[in-house]
Amino acid sequence: MAITHDLDKISDFFIAAFPKMDHTEQVLARTVYQQLSLGEPLHQEHLAELLEQAPDTVREKLKKWGSVFYNEANDIIGFLGITVNETPHHMLMNEKKCYAWCAWDTLFIPELIGATVQITSVCATTNEIIILTVSPQSIHPTQTDIWVSFLLPDKKSVQENVSTSFCHFVHFFNSKEAGETWTNQHNNIFLLSLNEAFEVGKKVNAARFSTVL
Repeated sequence: MAITHDLDKISDFFIAAFPKMDHTEQVLARTVYQQLSLGEPLHQEHLAELLEQAPDTVREKLKKWGSVFYNEANDIIGFLGITVNETPHHMLMNEKKCYAWCAWDTLFIPELIGATVQITSVCATTNEIIILTVSPQSIHPTQTDIWVSFLLPDKKSVQENVSTSFCHFVHFFNSKEAGETWTNQHNNIFLLSLNEAFEVGKKVNAARFSTVL
């Protein structure tokens, strides 16, 4: 019997794990995603210019959020799922390449960017390449049986470090068997179909970015 998952429950967990954003904060977060998708570090002064806000105001807002990463020049290089540093999860848009922290990030970030993105990743069990195209509205895999490992970690650990508590365990698999081989070796981790994982991303985006999407 196929296992069914409560996608609303999964979505609600991630919606509640992060602070609610007002309209101005949603615009800021979405702008950071869009700029990092260009594949280059984001100067905070440039971000402030795009938002027509004072640089100090933007810096203070960013300090309130965890999971913002900077280089030695204090430019933004990573933010809640997206980075300019290479990872196994490649995202290509208009010949610009950036990267995602985990498999699930590649499924919800295209909607925040507002563009169709070609994703190239790898099965965590077989090391075979996985390619799919993700638009803000839909997902188009080149393979027919792709799965995503998922978990609902402790809420506090997600807030403190989403990368180590969640992202490190969220991978693509090119078959359910390959996914089960991996999840059977890890506690409290389950599989979502590609469509289920995409739907969770849509639900979380709709709640967290309700005024800008």
